[in-house]
Amino acid sequence: MEKKYEFRKRLLEVHKKNIRNSEIIASKDDLEIFDETIITIPKSSDIVIKTAVEDFKDYLFTSMNLTSRIGDNGLIVISVDNSAEETSFKITVDDKIRITASNERGAAQALYYLEDLMNERKAPIIKKGEINKKLSFSPRIIHSGYKKSEMPDEYLAHIAHHGINAIMIRVNAVDAKESAGFVQLLKRAAKYGIDIYMFSYVDNKYHPDDPGALQYYESTYGKFVELYPETKGVILVGECCGFPSKDPRSSGTHRGGSVDNIPNEKPDTGFCPCNDYYQLINMIKDVTRSKKSDFDIVFWSYNWWYFPEKDRLELIDSLPTDISFLVTFELSHTYKMDGITKLCSDYTISRPGPSDVFKSEAKRAKERGIRVYSQTCASGMTWDFGTIPYMPMPQKWIKRYEAIVQAQKDFGLCGMIENWTPGFYPSIVSELAKKCFMDIDSDFDENLKTILKNHFENDAETVYKALDLWSEATDYIHASYEEQYGPLRVGTAYPLCFLSTMKSPYASPWYNTMHGVGSSGFQTNYSVRDEVETAHWIKMSELMMEGVNLLKTINNPSQELDRLINLGQYIYHCVITVINVHKWHVYRDEFKLLKDNASIEKTLNAMEQIAEDEKKNALESIECLRKDSRLGFEPIDDYVGGEQAVLWKIKQVDYVVRAEIGKCRKELKF
Repeated sequence: MEKKYEFRKRLLEVHKKNIRNSEIIASKDDLEIFDETIITIPKSSDIVIKTAVEDFKDYLFTSMNLTSRIGDNGLIVISVDNSAEETSFKITVDDKIRITASNERGAAQALYYLEDLMNERKAPIIKKGEINKKLSFSPRIIHSGYKKSEMPDEYLAHIAHHGINAIMIRVNAVDAKESAGFVQLLKRAAKYGIDIYMFSYVDNKYHPDDPGALQYYESTYGKFVELYPETKGVILVGECCGFPSKDPRSSGTHRGGSVDNIPNEKPDTGFCPCNDYYQLINMIKDVTRSKKSDFDIVFWSYNWWYFPEKDRLELIDSLPTDISFLVTFELSHTYKMDGITKLCSDYTISRPGPSDVFKSEAKRAKERGIRVYSQTCASGMTWDFGTIPYMPMPQKWIKRYEAIVQAQKDFGLCGMIENWTPGFYPSIVSELAKKCFMDIDSDFDENLKTILKNHFENDAETVYKALDLWSEATDYIHASYEEQYGPLRVGTAYPLCFLSTMKSPYASPWYNTMHGVGSSGFQTNYSVRDEVETAHWIKMSELMMEGVNLLKTINNPSQELDRLINLGQYIYHCVITVINVHKWHVYRDEFKLLKDNASIEKTLNAMEQIAEDEKKNALESIECLRKDSRLGFEPIDDYVGGEQAVLWKIKQVDYVVRAEIGKCRKELKF
């Protein structure tokens, strides 16, 4: 059993100990690395190469029981050729291992790649020949999965080993109190070849035409770049960077909310493709690039996907062309399934993508010569289940990766955000992303099989089949507002509300406890699709459990296998919660319409049975939570789905049955 936050210890172990298999012998087609190996680096090597070489030395010692040092005439020779393609490397293996990289970061990635090859062989043996690789996408940006905006060196090393080269940090304002920590993070990340993007929560309280606007944006964005010139760029997304727009289609305010407690029918500026956004972007660009000429301005269209295409494209037409335009990959994708129309309301792997919104916006950005980025969740985590470390469905991720590669060909997609606040967690999926994106012409399915062979050896085929069942299960996820901002966000801690709303003291602010209330306007009405969706969730639960049971047939137990089984079991419990929530709210809504006591009593009996079923399911999920401290955790909201949150939910359900259903039973006498 793990204590809270104990998963962080795993994130601090960069290299696995003693994985060498002494029975594996080098052939004439191989080169073996022996003890006391010398590594030769360029005389002008910067901190990135020096850090990567120290990491490589630690790998040889920790994983292969070999010592090594830096020196002349080495077995491993590193050189940098700045004329080569950016962020690429060539490894030539004959009598030596010669690394030729496009830059220092490419050299670091080459050393990490050598580690990958030795991990796969379980020996310090490299096949002779020539290897050419490149990072096909840059930047690859992630949030911290260790702790909100906190990243120890070991965690940064994990990120770099997976080919990730940028992280984002939330910034509300230029705060001197935070400056020392931020400066240190910039320096520490730079050692690993990792850039930092400012994710803006700055209050954009002036329209660029307003008196004092230039001075204000100089004192915020401009001042930030002046203080931290190593920052790579800024990410601007509507919901966080709305401003007092003059566009009459908008409310004219950011977070305008309501008037006299009546919701404003016009969207806030953060949710509208305002025709003067270009002015804000230009002003932020001017005040930042006066301090750093290559500062990357990333403008993200996440929040106004529901506007007509004409309005969205007109916004793109107004933007400066020397910025980066980011479009979410699958958001807003609509599709038909068993007679109902469904909407991907947020980040999901249920459909590979891309959506029509992505296609139209990326196409227009490419036509205008604007760099195209996307939020793809490619490192393995979505909002399908908000309290797990990653989605263990690699065959489905392969479909996403294939679509991403095609988007590069079609629309020039070059950079990505790869997860949201659940953060980056090293996994078989993040390893798969690295392999596929480092060689986009490789066989992605073979890449997966190689990874599984490395992790599970002779049981790899069984694991592959189980993960394929789980990948199929994602076809039945419904990424609607009801689910993603409901039970999927907090898992088995989600309450069953009846006559009153109650929210856990451990709750995320981003979930709604009254399931089925509200409408997006872009999918079949909830009351029509509910029965079909429930059947789909039942199908998903069956496929998840089939995969779990298949994994349990493996007779070679390991911590990694146990953790994978436990993750699948926990996802199963979360799906059962979704099913019970659907059933519960059908009866809740039915209760309001009943006209006779006999029918009311029958409905109350059914609700009590669902409550008992869900309590049992939630209690069983606690065993999963205790085995893996990462389950139930989310870096921003902490243990929003953890054991204490689940125990609160059980108390809440007991209260509803005892007090609220109990009162309704008393009324049957009248």
